[in-house]
Amino acid sequence: MIEFSDTIEDLELIDLLLEGGQYTWFKGDTHTTTSRIDRILFTFEWSDQFNKMKQTTFQRMTSDHVPIALFCGPWEHSKS
Repeated sequence: MIEFSDTIEDLELIDLLLEGGQYTWFKGDTHTTTSRIDRILFTFEWSDQFNKMKQTTFQRMTSDHVPIALFCGPWEHSKS
């Protein structure tokens, strides 16, 4: 896990705030154990091409994982 975290830091990946909840995994019916293990990571270069990005959750149906999605505005063509 340390190597994975180091890679995220070395590549300067962005992890947006998760809207719609704090956790993406629940254990058991009482949800006494929770974690945010599902994420969407991207680079600064990628974020420069899109605007209004938002990472959000959907309703969990049968899995113990909460589905997440990345929404963003239109692609902005760089003039460089």
